Amino acid sequence: MKLCVNQMLYAISYALDCVEREVFGTATINHSKRVSCIATFIGKKIGLSNFQVLDLTTCALLHDNALTEYLNDEKNKTTQQDTHGNYSSNLFISHCIKGEENMNSVPTYEAVTNVVKYHHEHADGTGTFGLTEDEIPLYSKIIHLADQLDVLFNFNTIDEAKLEDVCTHLEKTKGSIYATTIADVFIKHVDVAFLAHLSADSIDEFLQVLMPEVVKEYNMDTIINLVDVFVRIIDYKSEFTQAHTTQLTQKALYMCNYYGYDENTTTRFYMAAGLHDIGKLVVDTKILEKPDKLTDQEFEHIKTHADYTYQILSKINHIEDILQWASFHHEKLNGKGYPFGKSAEQLDDKCRLMACLDIYQALREQRSYKVGFSHEKAIEILRKMVADGFIDATIVDDLNTAFGALPQDTVQIT
Repeated sequence: MKLCVNQMLYAISYALDCVEREVFGTATINHSKRVSCIATFIGKKIGLSNFQVLDLTTCALLHDNALTEYLNDEKNKTTQQDTHGNYSSNLFISHCIKGEENMNSVPTYEAVTNVVKYHHEHADGTGTFGLTEDEIPLYSKIIHLADQLDVLFNFNTIDEAKLEDVCTHLEKTKGSIYATTIADVFIKHVDVAFLAHLSADSIDEFLQVLMPEVVKEYNMDTIINLVDVFVRIIDYKSEFTQAHTTQLTQKALYMCNYYGYDENTTTRFYMAAGLHDIGKLVVDTKILEKPDKLTDQEFEHIKTHADYTYQILSKINHIEDILQWASFHHEKLNGKGYPFGKSAEQLDDKCRLMACLDIYQALREQRSYKVGFSHEKAIEILRKMVADGFIDATIVDDLNTAFGALPQDTVQIT
């Protein structure tokens, strides 16, 4: 299927920034995009080719892709020992390692390795993995500088005084925290006019100028591997729904085979299933994981995730069908669903299938407030929803036929 991967990464970076803000209190949104703009600018100044710049920008946009996994590890009080014998949180260890593993499934033009893994290294070897400036990959050095400067100075706003403070900071720390050559490029070439483009009002347009849209044809395996990266990011948002998207994508693939969809349709539906809950990255984790009954206000907050999914995916061209299949999974045939109140006539067979799969998977899962229901009980509940005018009767019958023959002691399809 045709896909503009960099546009997809722009959209995903917004969701990742929401996670970072929740975990670390990052002041504003668009952190990943600002890091990407600075990294791309430096990459061009040091003479990287267009393809190398595209790969650098991809890594910059996804430099914190394992944040949700870090969040989950922190809840479980996981600690590891770094190269200096100090015990630390997974922020600089598991976060970097898992982020690098995820990057292995992201399509790039050239072989790119260990960039995300080492993007927190210090030039003098005092970083987590103990690498010195000569040992740290070039892209890691660039991203490290861009990442740290935005965290410290927040380039959502800029003036001459702030830029002077940034350059003073770099002069004092180059060779220790930052690679000297990269710091010197920033000091020499970055000015207020450039940094002014990093404000929330103009950053999307500016990033697209720096990194023009590239649409390519990708095979099914490549798309599935890429989607699975984001599936892991989404599922790790909450320990109570940690297998939801993973299992939903497998069930979606199973039903695509059941219906005999061609490869292109199957790939697109798999992507929709994998991204249907990406809006949950924007939702407050405490509310997502609340074991008690939600208040009306909390439930309204949870419901916003479907609208956020629509907003995030609508920024990607060439996926109009995927956008609807993913975003309309809480719509109902009687028009009483959310976020748009679509009617039956506005919901095609893939939208209806996604809605049924999402409910079926949720019913089969164990949650903080319930056990996982059997297949029979899940189908019973789905048929009640059919009677209430919510979902499609034929699709519920098909799910019963397709999944009824599977082992009943598991909710998984392996």
